[in-house]
Amino acid sequence: MEKSYNNRSLFSNHYLDKLLPGEKEWGIETSFYFKEIKALYEANKERLPCLNEGQLRKHFLDKVLGILGWTVDVEPPTPSGEGMKHPDYALFKNEEDLKFAQSLSEEGYFSKAACVGEAKRWGRPLDRRLKSEQDLFEIQNPSLQMSRYLWLAGVKWGVLTDGRYWRLYERERSKRLDIYYEIDLPSLLEDRTEEDFKYFCLFFRKESFPEFANKVYQGSVDYARAVGEELKGNVYQALKLIADGFLKTPGNGLSQEDLKDIHNNSLILLYRLLFVLYAECRDLLPLGKNQFYTESYSLDVLKKEVASKLDHGDSIALSTYQYWNKLKELFEVINSGNPELEVPPYNGGLFNPAKHKFLETCRAGDLYLARAIDFLTRSQDKAFIDYSSLEVRHLGSIYEGLLEYKLRIADQDLVSVKEKGKEIYVPLDEAEKKRKKIKEEEIVRKNEAYLVTDKGERKASGSYYTPDYIVNYIIENTLRPLCDQITERIRDEIHKLEEKVKGSRGQNREVYQRKLEEIKTSFDDEVLKLKVLDPAMGSGHFLVRATEYLAEEVATNPYAWDEEATEGEAAVSFWKRRIVERCIYGVDLNPLAVELAKLSLWLSTVAKNRPLNFLDHHLRCGNSLIGAKIEDLANLPDLRNKRKKAEGTNQISLFEGIFKEKVYLLLGAFEQIEHLPSDTVEQIGQKEKLYQDFRKIVARFCDVADVWTSVYFGNEVGWKDYDQLQENLRAKEKEWQTLMASCSCFSKAKEIACDKHFFHWELEFPEVFFEGSRHKDNPGFDCVVGNPPYGDILDDTTKYFLEEVGFNSGGSGNNDVFRFFTEKGLYISNIGAYLGYIIPNTFLGGAKYRKYRSQISKLGTLIQIFDFKTFKQFEQDVFTLILLILHFEAQNNYSVSYRAATDGTLENFTKDQIIILPDTDNTWLPKGEIFTRLSFDNNFVKLDPDICQCGDVGINYQRHDVGWQQRAESQVAQNIFYHGRKESEKDAQYLKGEDFNRYIVNPQSVRYLRFNYKDFITENESVSVNHKWAQAPCKILTRQTSDSIIATIDTHQLYTGRSVHTTLLRNRDYCEKYLLSVLNSSLITYLYQKLSHEEGRAQAQVKL
Repeated sequence: MEKSYNNRSLFSNHYLDKLLPGEKEWGIETSFYFKEIKALYEANKERLPCLNEGQLRKHFLDKVLGILGWTVDVEPPTPSGEGMKHPDYALFKNEEDLKFAQSLSEEGYFSKAACVGEAKRWGRPLDRRLKSEQDLFEIQNPSLQMSRYLWLAGVKWGVLTDGRYWRLYERERSKRLDIYYEIDLPSLLEDRTEEDFKYFCLFFRKESFPEFANKVYQGSVDYARAVGEELKGNVYQALKLIADGFLKTPGNGLSQEDLKDIHNNSLILLYRLLFVLYAECRDLLPLGKNQFYTESYSLDVLKKEVASKLDHGDSIALSTYQYWNKLKELFEVINSGNPELEVPPYNGGLFNPAKHKFLETCRAGDLYLARAIDFLTRSQDKAFIDYSSLEVRHLGSIYEGLLEYKLRIADQDLVSVKEKGKEIYVPLDEAEKKRKKIKEEEIVRKNEAYLVTDKGERKASGSYYTPDYIVNYIIENTLRPLCDQITERIRDEIHKLEEKVKGSRGQNREVYQRKLEEIKTSFDDEVLKLKVLDPAMGSGHFLVRATEYLAEEVATNPYAWDEEATEGEAAVSFWKRRIVERCIYGVDLNPLAVELAKLSLWLSTVAKNRPLNFLDHHLRCGNSLIGAKIEDLANLPDLRNKRKKAEGTNQISLFEGIFKEKVYLLLGAFEQIEHLPSDTVEQIGQKEKLYQDFRKIVARFCDVADVWTSVYFGNEVGWKDYDQLQENLRAKEKEWQTLMASCSCFSKAKEIACDKHFFHWELEFPEVFFEGSRHKDNPGFDCVVGNPPYGDILDDTTKYFLEEVGFNSGGSGNNDVFRFFTEKGLYISNIGAYLGYIIPNTFLGGAKYRKYRSQISKLGTLIQIFDFKTFKQFEQDVFTLILLILHFEAQNNYSVSYRAATDGTLENFTKDQIIILPDTDNTWLPKGEIFTRLSFDNNFVKLDPDICQCGDVGINYQRHDVGWQQRAESQVAQNIFYHGRKESEKDAQYLKGEDFNRYIVNPQSVRYLRFNYKDFITENESVSVNHKWAQAPCKILTRQTSDSIIATIDTHQLYTGRSVHTTLLRNRDYCEKYLLSVLNSSLITYLYQKLSHEEGRAQAQVKL
C-alpha cells in the first residue's frame, strides 16, 4: 500500500514510519481536525478546481488554516527581492504575536512568525514555471518562491499549497527546490483512515511549530548520520564476503591470480545492490505497488527472508545458489524492464550483462550473499536501513572508501587489532600471546579473503569525503557567475532587439520580433553549452552538486524554456537529466571510481519510467596529468629541437591535416549523443552505438599520442617508425593493426599507456576544444572544480614528464600533486572559466611554494581565498583552504579577498586582502602600508646570504629499514643521547627547540650527545652531525616548530637537534645581538605571521 505522505528527503522515512508512532505527539486527538476539514472539503470539492487563487484562499485555505489553529496575516511586508511579491501568509501561534509583528518595521516583522505560507490555484504545478499564467508573479516556480520567502523572512519553516497538495519546506534545504514533505489532502480524506490523517495534522497544525517539526527534522538528520557511519563498516564486511564467495565457489575456477577481477566485480555487484536499495526506497521501483514485483522479485522481500533466517538460526548453505539466481533475475528485470511487473528498463550499463561478463560466468554461494545483504540492509539493532534518508553524495563517499582497499588471501589465521592508533592485521597466535582484545568477527581464517589498504591497514583513511558545505560553496561561487553572465547577455540582447522592433516596420520587424521571442527563452540553451569538469572526480560529489545547481538555475530562470518538461514532472528533475549528459565531465585514475561516479549521478538524476542516462562519453578513466597535445605530436619529444624546421612544419600538417579530416565526424557523434533524448532504451542503445563509432575513429590518433607520450617513460621510439605511424593514419583498420604489431616500441607504448592511464584531453573530449575542423577560438572547459589529491605521491618518471612538457609550479624540493592539478585545470579551461578547489593551505607562505604561487598568479586572476586555518575539515591531519581563480589575463598588482575562518565554518571569518604581484619574488603579500613599503622600497635591507647564512643543520639520525615517519620510533636516539650528569668531558650538550625561549637558553633537562656515538649504531642506522656549525663560537638559534620566530644566541658551542635552525653571521658590519633583537621583535613577528600563515597552527613550522 502506498504511503500516506510523499517525503522528498526532508525527513527520514524510517523516523516517519517507525519512530514517529512511538512519539507522544502521535497520541493526540485528531478527530476534530479530521471531521472539520473533511466536512469543509466535501462541501466545496466540486468547485475547488474552478476557483482562482484569491477565491481558493477565501473559501478553503483560510478556513483550513483556521481549523489547524493558526493566527493568519495575509500578504505580510516581507523584504522584497527583484521580481518578487509578498508571500500570501504569515502564520502566527497567537494574536499577541501577530499584533507585535504588525507593530514592527518590515525588517523585524517575521521575528515572531512560525511559518511563511504561499498559496496557488488548485491544480497549479508546484515545481515548474508556467508562462501561461496571466499574473506575472505566478509565472515563477512556486518552489523557488517559497525558498526565497524563507530566506528573506528568516523563518525556518514554510507551507506551500494549491489546496490539494500541502508541502512543508525547511529554509536550509529549500535551496534545492525538490526537498520537501508533501500530503495529498483529498486522497487522505477520501481513501485513508483517521490514523493516517495524523501525517497531515501533525505537520501542519499550529502546535507542531517549532518544537515538533524541529524534533522530527533533527531526529532524521541524526538517524542519517548514524546510519552513514555504520554503513562505512558494513560495506567493508559485505565486500569481503562477496569476494570470498566468488573465490570459494569451486565452479568459478578462481585463484590468487584473479584477485583484481574478484575485487572489481564484487564492487560492481555492490553498486548494483546499492542502486536497487535506493530505487526501492525512492519509489523508482514498484515496491508495495505491484504485487508480483514486491513478493517475488524485490530485494526488499529477499532482505527480509535473509534477516528472518539469520535471526532464527536457520541454516543457509554455502554451496547452493538460490539467492544468486534471484539477484540475477532481478538485475535482468531492471536492465530490460518488465511491463507486467511495472518495472521500466533502467539500462545505463550498470546492469548490462555484456559489460560485466564476470558476473555472468561466476557466482557466490547463498550464505555469502545472505550475510552480505544483511550487512547492507540492517543496522546493529537489527532495524532495516532507510536508504531514502541518505544523500546520494554520502552514499558515494561511503562506497568510495572501498576503493582504497586491495583484496588479499590470508596465508594464516589473522585478526584485526589496534596498534599505535591504527587498525592492522596480525597473526592470530601473535595477538593471543600479547593478550590483545580479539573480536570473533574480526578474525580472518587461513585462505579467506580480506581487505587492506596499501599501507597494510584495516581501516581506510576516510579522506575521500568533502563536506557538503564546501562542495556547495565551490559550486555556487564558480557556476553562479557563469549563469549570471548568461542572464545579463540575454537582458542586453532583449533590450537591443526591443529597440530594433520599435524602430522597424514590415518584414524586418517580424524578423526582429521572432529573434526577440527566441532570445527570451534561450537561457536553457546557453546553460546546456557550459562544460563543467572535475579532473579527479572520485565518487562524483562535486559533479552531482553541479548537476543539481545548473538544473535549479534553469528551472527558476525567467528566460528558460520549460514547455518540454513531461506533464507532472518537476522542472528540476527534467533539467537534471538533460544537464548531466550535456554539461558534466569527469576523469579519474581508478576505473571503479568512474563507475561509482556514474552510479552517483544516476541515483541523483534517475526518473520513473526513464532509462538511466548515457554517461560513458563524459565520465572517463585516465590520468588527468599525463597526456599529449595535438600540436606536439608532429615530432617525437627528443627530436623536437633536432629536426629541420621544414620537416616539423610538414609533420604538423600531416598529423593535424588527417585529424581535421576526421574531427567533424567525432564532433558529429558527440552532437548526436547530446541532442538525442534519453527517454527510451532504444535511444540509449543508439547513443552507445554512436560512442562506439567515435572510439573506433579516435583510437588510432590515441595510438599515436600514446607512442609520443611513452618516450618520456623510457620507451625508445625511432623517428622513422614514428613517421611511418603518422603516414598510415588513413590506412584500413587491418593494416593499421598490423603496423601496430610490427614494432616492439608500439606494443611497449600501449603497455605503458595502460599502466600509466594516459589521457589525451583533446582526443577524449574533442567537442570541448574543437569546432568544425579547427580549434575553437576559446577552447576549454568553462568550470573546473574538485578536491584534487594531495601529497608528494607522483613517481619520478611522472614528475619528469610534467617538467618536460611545461608544468612550472613544481620543484623547489616539493612536488605536492595538488600543484599540478591546479596548473592543469587552468591549462584545459577557457579564458573566462572559473576554477574552484579545496586544497592544503600550506602554499600560502614559504619559499618552497613560491613557484606555485607565481605560476597560478600568471595563469589567472585570483578571486578569493577562504582559509580554514587550523580548523580540520577532513579526518586526516591536513589543513585546507578554498581557492577560486578566474582564468583570465593575469593582472599585476591587484588585491584578492582573503577570508580566514574563526570557527571552522564558512559563516564566521575575518576579512583581509592579499596583494598579488606575479612578477616579483614576493608574489603574494598581505595588504597594508607596511607590506607595500617592504615590497617597493629599494632601501629596505633584506636578511640575505651577504649578511648571514641560515641552515637546517641539526643532528639527523635514522634507521634505514623504517620510513621517515617511523624514524623516531627506532632505538637510535636512546643509544646516542642521554640526559642527566655528563659522562665524558668529550660529550657535547645537545639542545632541542623546547630548550630555549627568546634571548635565553633554559633546558628543562640537560641532554648530551655521546662523542663516540658511532659505536652505538648498527649498520642499518646512520647519524649525521655538522661539527663545523655546532662549534661556531657564536651563532643564532631559532625554533623550527613555532608559529612565530623564537631566537636566542649560543656562545657555548652547543649541538642542536633537527627542531632547531642555526644562523651564522657573515658580514661583520652587523653583530649577532642586533640581528637577534630584530628577529625577536614584535614587528618581525607580525610580518612573519602574515607572510607565513602559520599563526595558531598546531606543529607550525618556521619557514626558512
